[in-house]
Amino acid sequence: MTGTDPYALAEAAGARLRELTGPVDFAVVLGSGWNGVVDELGAGDGFPMSELPGFAPPTAEGHRGRVHLAVAGPHRV
Repeated sequence: MTGTDPYALAEAAGARLRELTGPVDFAVVLGSGWNGVVDELGAGDGFPMSELPGFAPPTAEGHRGRVHLAVAGPHRV
């Protein structure tokens, strides 16, 4: 997908996320300081966030640049 319309990119990213993970209840964006929490949740390896339209790989050191799916209580996050 090309273009810079943020709404179209958000729709496309959401559609791709559902293709890769199935439905989720909500999404949370965590900074690199939360890497340990992701590991504790047993979220697995995930996939590169660059697979989502409009998302580029991070350039900051320590940022994993990955999307993970975890279960928090009854929720898929």
